[in-house]
Amino acid sequence: MSYRWIIFLTLSYISNLSVAQELFPYAEAASTLAKGTGQARLMFMNFKEQSSNRMKYWYGLQYNYGITPLWSVGTVVGVSNHHFTSIPVDVQNYFFNHHLNSFPSAPTSIEGINVHSKYRFYTRDRHQEHLRAAVYVQGCYSFIAHDEAEPLLMTDNSGVGGGFIGTYLIKKLALSMTLGYIYPFAYTQPDIGYRFRSGNALELSTSIGYRLWPFTYQSYQDINVNIYAEFLMKQYGRATISEYGSNWDFENFRLTSPYTYNTLTENFYIDGRFYVQLILNSNDRIDFGVNFPIVSRSFNYWYPHYMIQYTTSIFSAKRRVKLPDTSF
Repeated sequence: MSYRWIIFLTLSYISNLSVAQELFPYAEAASTLAKGTGQARLMFMNFKEQSSNRMKYWYGLQYNYGITPLWSVGTVVGVSNHHFTSIPVDVQNYFFNHHLNSFPSAPTSIEGINVHSKYRFYTRDRHQEHLRAAVYVQGCYSFIAHDEAEPLLMTDNSGVGGGFIGTYLIKKLALSMTLGYIYPFAYTQPDIGYRFRSGNALELSTSIGYRLWPFTYQSYQDINVNIYAEFLMKQYGRATISEYGSNWDFENFRLTSPYTYNTLTENFYIDGRFYVQLILNSNDRIDFGVNFPIVSRSFNYWYPHYMIQYTTSIFSAKRRVKLPDTSF
């Protein structure tokens, strides 16, 4: 094989690899997977519920696949001990007390299944610089009784959502913005005449990443060390709860159970999520992160909220060449 063909195949692979790597730990980048490329991800998140002193955790298994160079699809299965699979007969006692140590703990169970799709509609690539834009849609079917006003489609709530992603990269700096909307479905339990629906949500996330190491690439096996700061702004409406067609009035919870009231009413908050990321052999990625409240807080979890995840790309036989990640 002539050197010209080697250079051509190398550059072609690099351009596809930069598309394949989703570098942002929490928010998605606008890049999509290369055609025929798979991506597997294991996720773990945990926090201590301060009201009960219990450790809460969530495990996720995600798989994404590139249908075309511009279109990728994926699914996530989540397992946690956050919620019960059904609401007890005494509904008000449950809402007042299930965050307390005196109440039985929620079992570990499969939360739900999320499916999502992303299409990149704009690309402007230059040397050590690119600008990309994409749209995404997602849906979730949940197996648990979600009981907070804030909706989450990462296996917590049944519902649908979608939005826009823009990503800009120049040399070692990566910037991304995601604007999304969530429409949750109601959870019903006919045996006790119970109906619960989280509020609709609008969310905006911004992500900033910077490559600390290496300063310049010396080998395809160089370890990448990146740092990230991600900020999630989320606005959602209050939940609606009814028993046998009669709607609850949350105002009497404000004094008797303020934490319960806060979990059920409308809210706006900003989270800061800070991560260190390692990329090994240009293919395997490990993220370590922690979340802190900046303005108000989420009532779906307590702080600090820790995350670790491992991601690997699965290339077809034609793509099994190890080259450095060029997204930075």
